[in-house]
Amino acid sequence: MKKLFKFLLNLAMALIAVGLTLLILFFINPSWQKSAVEKVLEEDTARQWQVGSVHVRPLQVEVEEAFVLDGSVGAEVKYARISGPLWKLPFTGVLEVDSGEISGLVLDLGKIKVGDPTAEDYQDLLKRVSGDPEFWEERVGLILSKLSASGLRLHVRNLQVGGMVMMPGGKVIPVRWFIIEADSDAPRLIKVTSNPEQPRVL
Repeated sequence: MKKLFKFLLNLAMALIAVGLTLLILFFINPSWQKSAVEKVLEEDTARQWQVGSVHVRPLQVEVEEAFVLDGSVGAEVKYARISGPLWKLPFTGVLEVDSGEISGLVLDLGKIKVGDPTAEDYQDLLKRVSGDPEFWEERVGLILSKLSASGLRLHVRNLQVGGMVMMPGGKVIPVRWFIIEADSDAPRLIKVTSNPEQPRVL
C-alpha cells in the first residue's frame, strides 16, 4: 500500500511539474500564444480576424497589428495593452481589466450608407462622434451586450483609447476617450469621458 501511495504521489508530482513546465513555456513562447488566440478567434465565424503578435502574461496582455472585419465595418488596432488579474478568467469566467490602452485605432465606417452627407442630422452625428461621451457610452454598451450574449463577461476600468474614425464621404475624425468603468453585466452603467486626465478608478 505504501508503494502504491508513493507511486501515485510521484506521478502526481510529475504531472504537476509537466503542467508547470508547459505553462511556463506558454508564457515565454509568443508563437504558442498567437496560435492559441487565433484558434479562439477562428470560432467567431461572423467576423474575420487577423493578429500580428500576441504577448500574454498572467497580469498583462499585449497585442500588435490586430484587425477585424464585421460586414462592411472594419477596425484596426496598432497596439493594445490590458492589465489586471487576467489569470482569474478560467476560474471566474470574468475578464477583469484594471487598466490599459488602445492606440492607433482606425475604425472604418466609410462603406456605411448614411444618405445625404450634407444633411443636418449627419453633421450632428459627426459632432457626436468627435467628442460626445454619451455617444461612446452607447457604443461601448452595445459591444458589451454582444460579448455578454456570446458568454464572455467583461469588467473594464481605466482604459484609454486613441485613434480615428473614418466616416462616409471621406471625413476622418480623431478620437481620444477614456473608459472609466464598464461592465458587461451592467451595460447601461458605463462611464466614458473625452478627457484622458479623468481620475482613475481605484
